[in-house]
Amino acid sequence: MTVVRLLRLIRTRWWLVAGGLVATALFVALAADGQTVYSAKATLTVQAPTDTARPRPWMSVDPVADPIPATGVLVALVNGTHPLVRSTSPDATLYGEGLRRATSARLLNTGSQWVSIVRDPVIEIEVVDSDEPRAASALTAEVARVTSELDALQENLAVADPQRLTLVLTPAEPSFAAVPSSRARAMGATLMAGLCLTIALAYWGDRWLRGLRQRHQASVTVRTA
Repeated sequence: MTVVRLLRLIRTRWWLVAGGLVATALFVALAADGQTVYSAKATLTVQAPTDTARPRPWMSVDPVADPIPATGVLVALVNGTHPLVRSTSPDATLYGEGLRRATSARLLNTGSQWVSIVRDPVIEIEVVDSDEPRAASALTAEVARVTSELDALQENLAVADPQRLTLVLTPAEPSFAAVPSSRARAMGATLMAGLCLTIALAYWGDRWLRGLRQRHQASVTVRTA
């Protein structure tokens, strides 16, 4: 489409262009009024049993020598039928994945999307939310849920207290930080998308209206003939 044709299209279908521009302005305003998102991470370290003298027949792998398998089982129980999507980067965050209100519990994986490298029995808890008190409550609830799952697992396996795995939260009092948002970039992207869609709307609307008029003229010609 040439510039001359585009200008002619804007002049003849100005009402379509005006409607597209109004919609674009509304979406740009929404992008500019984005909510602040709060994020926090905490880790739960699975500690080996304190009683190392007695055998532990309830696990195929000795948790004193290697508690990582037990940590993997615990994470699987916590996530249930909703496994987490594995990212290409171990440093990926929920906010970076486009989530604004979510909670996750995953193994601390230093590998990649294709190869898992779990060096320590550590569960990483992450929370993002637009409301800081609600985010704090969600983090506390997730830690409690992981602890409850571990207790229930060992209770079902009749593990004696001295032989039980325990959890240590680090830091003990997680702090939340406001995630910086790229409002200017979001507004620019929204503006560009809106302008492109406005031009497409005017172009295809013009073609549809021209076709409609041609069909109408053809039907009138047939009747008069």
